[in-house]
Amino acid sequence: MRPHQRKKFCTVATWHCTAPRQTAVTARKWNFPGRNPRKKEEHMQQVQATWNQYSEALERMDGDKGFLDELVDIYYTDVSQRLDALHKAIEMKDFEVIRHEAHTLKGASANLSLESLREISAQLEVAGHESDLEKARDALERFIVQFAELFHPHQNPDNKVDLNPSPSSRQKAHTVLIIDDDPVTVKLLCNHFEKLDWTVQTAENGTRGLELALEKKPDLLITDMLLPGTHGVEICRRVKQDPLLKHTRIVMITSVYNKMSYLNGDMDCEKDGFMEKPVNTDKLNQTVSRLFPAAAASRESAEN
Repeated sequence: MRPHQRKKFCTVATWHCTAPRQTAVTARKWNFPGRNPRKKEEHMQQVQATWNQYSEALERMDGDKGFLDELVDIYYTDVSQRLDALHKAIEMKDFEVIRHEAHTLKGASANLSLESLREISAQLEVAGHESDLEKARDALERFIVQFAELFHPHQNPDNKVDLNPSPSSRQKAHTVLIIDDDPVTVKLLCNHFEKLDWTVQTAENGTRGLELALEKKPDLLITDMLLPGTHGVEICRRVKQDPLLKHTRIVMITSVYNKMSYLNGDMDCEKDGFMEKPVNTDKLNQTVSRLFPAAAASRESAEN
């Protein structure tokens, strides 16, 4: 078998990476436990046992174990697909794709407090910026090993989560547009704003996100910086230049590594707020309250 030859079991791939030592990481096929509550619970107990930051991640979800389990499913499916894209990018020496996919993995891993995977993702992103193919291969190999150790394959490819909530018959006070290609971040933000009774719309790439912003004219736009299609900074500039969107507030989010964003300092745009991944709900609430004080006051009055 040649180096880099791939086999697939469902959505999970087997990679043979060229490194100082020849290794093969084989994903084990398993019966999806989603329809069997007992198997699902057994699997999550196995994951928790090897997930040192599980309690930290659970606290970030306000103790909602069911929601955290749902995020784990989303994360697993998304990462499996991105690892395949990274493998192809390394074969093609496409460092732009390597940088982008690694950057997204970094943010998603941070949201779930998966520090070892976040660290390796950041190193893979740096390798992409440095156009260092060997470092990229080594980082990808280490990510696959850690990922396989932590998550037994447990995702049904047909079990997709709809990140766009169905429209409510009742008119809601505010609308938010979330632009991010990381489904974990999207799900976290959707859940947060649904609890605030906002109308939520999403886009998974910058091009579609800009189209929705111009069409829907949301009250709040939350966008990642490094996006497929139109860059987050360009979205910010275009929205701020449009007189019909003068009411729209923009919050930019991104993942960083050792206090560096690796975005070539391209932060010069008229944003209304900035947040780092993992998303901190307390800071998010503070930002929303600052930008929409009337809505915050109304919510506090209703709670009291």
